[in-house]
Amino acid sequence: MDNVDLNKYQTLKNLFNDDAVTDPKPLQEPKSEPSVASTPEKITEDITAEDIVEFNIDELEGIEIEIQKNSTEYLIKLISKFNPEFLIIIDYGYEFHERKDKPYKSLIRTYKNHHLAGDTILQPASTDITYDVNFSSVKTTLNSLNYTVELLTQKEFIEQNGFENLYKKINNEFQVAEGIQKLKLKSDLVGLDAISNNRGLGGFMVAVAKKL
Repeated sequence: MDNVDLNKYQTLKNLFNDDAVTDPKPLQEPKSEPSVASTPEKITEDITAEDIVEFNIDELEGIEIEIQKNSTEYLIKLISKFNPEFLIIIDYGYEFHERKDKPYKSLIRTYKNHHLAGDTILQPASTDITYDVNFSSVKTTLNSLNYTVELLTQKEFIEQNGFENLYKKINNEFQVAEGIQKLKLKSDLVGLDAISNNRGLGGFMVAVAKKL
């Protein structure tokens, strides 16, 4: 990190303030200001050179960068308390190299009735607010805590863990069932189709971590 452009990251400071967590600002080159009196190990009061690596803080034109420090702190506390041999994390998310291909300027967004809902401030208490998890950052954190990590989609994960056999078993039962039982099995098949669809729930990210 010796060649870090200190001025380039000056505007990142606000991203770490508590009152800015839900209102991230796009990364821009700062206006002419005095250079930051700091070393590469301490970019600003709040942001270190290590943060830039850990949270994949790279400037992407026209894209807001979400920073998930609380997720890292949560993982550290969880592992410190339980010291698990294995850990599986499932959520919708992405690897950082995929960020530029996401169809949203900001991954912090709201939903209402399963549709994008716009500005949540204009619809208080009536929308869900969410964002996609940066699994590259999750992997970096777990690696630093002495875990190996494999990143998969949910479709890949369930296919590695018996999904095909389960689907065939239920489908065979469906073919010979009648009445209410047939309807129940059809519902099960629809659910299995949903969690294995890459364009839906099957596209969720899965981090499988094993302690070294």
